[in-house]
Amino acid sequence: ADLASRGWLDESSRLADLGCGDGRWLVAAATSYACRGVGFEVDAAMAAAARDAVKRARVAGVDVVDADLFSQDLGAFDVIIAYLFRAGCARLETKARAELRCDAVLVCVGFGLSAWAPTFETRTDGLMVRYYRRRDAD
Repeated sequence: ADLASRGWLDESSRLADLGCGDGRWLVAAATSYACRGVGFEVDAAMAAAARDAVKRARVAGVDVVDADLFSQDLGAFDVIIAYLFRAGCARLETKARAELRCDAVLVCVGFGLSAWAPTFETRTDGLMVRYYRRRDAD
């Protein structure tokens, strides 16, 4: 099962990639689902690499912002991807509970959220990927 087969991500979706690094997850989502997206990256060199990846992939409606993900409002996004360490996930959990719409989906790659039960889990490239629905968190 993936985001599209569950109806969670399509061309009308707005995606945020928190700590987007080199942009690979952002580009993959935009390429596969034709969604609009924003990658947030605090490291200027990684943000530049992500912008290059977006340009090479020629995906429309995708932007990379040099910014701390924790200073961004997540309320406008349908799907949020986060590839963070345990401490980052703990901070994200509080932020997500306060800001995400009830129908939003949060995808955590690697570490998960301690107080939310994932809707489902899978492995991708050897990494555990957990999918959470905001409405299931309360």
